[in-house]
Amino acid sequence: MSGGVLRIPKRQVKVIIDLKGVGELEASLFVPPVEGEPEEEAVRQLLEERSQFFPCLQQDGDSVQFKLINKEQTLKIAVPLPERELDIPELYDMCQGVEATLTSGTTVRGDLLFSAPEDRRRLGDYLNQSDHFIPLNQASQVVLVNKLFIISAHEAPVQGEE
Repeated sequence: MSGGVLRIPKRQVKVIIDLKGVGELEASLFVPPVEGEPEEEAVRQLLEERSQFFPCLQQDGDSVQFKLINKEQTLKIAVPLPERELDIPELYDMCQGVEATLTSGTTVRGDLLFSAPEDRRRLGDYLNQSDHFIPLNQASQVVLVNKLFIISAHEAPVQGEE
């Protein structure tokens, strides 16, 4: 066996992490380089893994610091959307505007895009799924909201249709 270090290829994704009691920090997350996979989906998969902590690099002025972040203390993560053309109606069966109030007192609004059987298309059905984070699509970013910190949520107009 060689003495070299085994490195798993990763790509960096710039995000804004909102932590309970701390506030927002700009950071980079490391996700697998899956060809064709959108960055927001790669970040969501990272957050849905069983591990309690995820690694990131926090940029603070000229310094960069490696940190392990506790998922259970993460209110939300904003992932900027790159310029791309998607035909949303063909990818998903449903597009529902959502407004969620968090324990921090902030309100997050965006569109929830999903596919579900005819009898499981309500907002409550989606929120009661086993995923820990819900993706709310906004004009320039996707905000992955930790369901642990949602006090209430309700349907809202789809963005652009208000």
